[in-house]
Amino acid sequence: MAGLLMTITTLAQTPQRWWGYWTSDMPLNPVGELANGKNEMCIRLTSQNKKAVGAKLHGIRFYISDKTAVQSAKVWASSRQSAGYNLMAKDVPADELFDVANDGKPTTVMLDEPIDLVQAGNPYSNIYVGFTIYLPEYGSFAPCEMMATGSSTGQMNASMYAWKTVEDGTGPIALQLLISNPDIPDVAATALIPDGLTVENNKDFTVDIPIRNDGMEGVHSITYQWTIDETASWETEYVFDSPIDELDAAPRMSVSITPPTEAAWHELGFNILSINGKDIGSVAEKKPLLVVEQFGTKRTVMEEFTGTWCPNCPRGTVGVNKLVSIFGDRFIPIAVHNDDPMTIADYDQSKFRKSVTNALGGFPSATVDRTYNCDPYMGYTLQYNFLTDQIVSEALEKKALADIDVEASWNDPTSTTIDVRARSTYYYSSDQPDHKLILVLTADGLTGDSGNWLQINEFVGRTDLPEDMSPYVNGEKRMKEIYNHVAVAVAGVENGISGSIASPIVCQETQEYQRQLTFPASLRQEGMQLYAVAMLVDNNTRQVMNANIAKVEQVNTSITQHPSPNTQHPTSVYDLQGRCIGNLSPLTSHPLPLKKGIYIMDGRKVVITR
Repeated sequence: MAGLLMTITTLAQTPQRWWGYWTSDMPLNPVGELANGKNEMCIRLTSQNKKAVGAKLHGIRFYISDKTAVQSAKVWASSRQSAGYNLMAKDVPADELFDVANDGKPTTVMLDEPIDLVQAGNPYSNIYVGFTIYLPEYGSFAPCEMMATGSSTGQMNASMYAWKTVEDGTGPIALQLLISNPDIPDVAATALIPDGLTVENNKDFTVDIPIRNDGMEGVHSITYQWTIDETASWETEYVFDSPIDELDAAPRMSVSITPPTEAAWHELGFNILSINGKDIGSVAEKKPLLVVEQFGTKRTVMEEFTGTWCPNCPRGTVGVNKLVSIFGDRFIPIAVHNDDPMTIADYDQSKFRKSVTNALGGFPSATVDRTYNCDPYMGYTLQYNFLTDQIVSEALEKKALADIDVEASWNDPTSTTIDVRARSTYYYSSDQPDHKLILVLTADGLTGDSGNWLQINEFVGRTDLPEDMSPYVNGEKRMKEIYNHVAVAVAGVENGISGSIASPIVCQETQEYQRQLTFPASLRQEGMQLYAVAMLVDNNTRQVMNANIAKVEQVNTSITQHPSPNTQHPTSVYDLQGRCIGNLSPLTSHPLPLKKGIYIMDGRKVVITR
């Protein structure tokens, strides 16, 4: 028998990689605690998601917290959210589900046939990929939160303050796609230098830089060099403890860097020269680096939004009082009232206030350093546990680039005008500081006996609350309160006061800004104490960088005591420039024909009002 020539053709298999957890810029659908019946979670891919363009989808995996009550699930893909799974749908029986609580792993579903993701060349191409969980239609059951991982600025369910997470409590939906894409290179990576790096000029520093895998081969090792203002370090090799296999996964590597000595803005670069021993040339990521001579004393501000009409707002009072007791003068509370006698229209009607209360679903709500939006007592949760101390602690860990001092005194004690002086001292030099001041007057000791001065309290008689809520549990439905930290005047509430920080700023040089603030005469009460708050805010982010508070100094309203006839020496009278303008005779009741104004007598400030 003649020899049989057999030709065996081996087809090259297209590489496939898992892609997620959507820590890039792709939009996310809301995710939160599931309700009865059908619940859907999905991501939306567009041509902006470069790895999706021209890719094929081979599988999906997702995380859930607890499968106990889940009846079944489904994975699906659709060209429109409302198109009804027109590209792919595959059922997942309950016995094929895995969860974090019981199994410690995700549910993985492989598709029978791959489907195309975003079409190349079509800027309007969309695809929604997600999963559906079916719970009982009626009755109570164990909650089954959607899980998430990593960090994200994606959308959140309006009723939730934070994502449910696999790892660290915050992040996007934990859904991954198994994809193939011939346009994704074999090896590629991006160094994601963190924003806002600030270091001292006399200390080496270590920065954790995420290295994102952009290649199908993954990342096992890299050779890199860092640069400052284009001056490069030695080349260094770094080997990861575990290979980066998933696309967009970005573990952090620690890099030690020597900063320049000049306290000013610089440019930090990070060049990846090779990946897995393969030369890829210099791929540079550059970010601003601020070098300072020292850091200031950090204080943090909580703007709490409240009202006497609000039955839940007493918990905000409890939260603020606990924060004051924990953090002392490093914590500055401002109570912004709504629709009650203490309301200040400029503050209450601001877009800023509305953006916070709308995001958090109403009152009470708060923002810490205009960075962390939260409940003033419960923090990011919906359970009655005091947790805002964790948020304030995190805010206080941020470095202060400047120190802020503030002084305030009555312009005229018979009026409602206060002179405020804010002094800022920066620890670096810059031609464009890009900062402004916000000034606020607050009052302690405001109260009223009736009407809208009384605080409505919904906590009376409840048995499910912590001990710190007992003043209201044992209180009345309408309570007379002494209100503290109440905002009674504000300047620059939206975007800061133009010109309040002069340019340029010079390292270690102090600049001063003065402003008069006037509070409503209707809020002037005997025994109240006023305070002035100065906040230094970033023009771009609108976040509070540092702040300080000072008591408004009281002054005498007239000369209330005449010198004793036994006084042997006259009292010298000085003007505010320190010039002696005459002497107070010990035997006369009207020593000098002084005009209305402010004078210094025996080291005391005295105001002549008539």
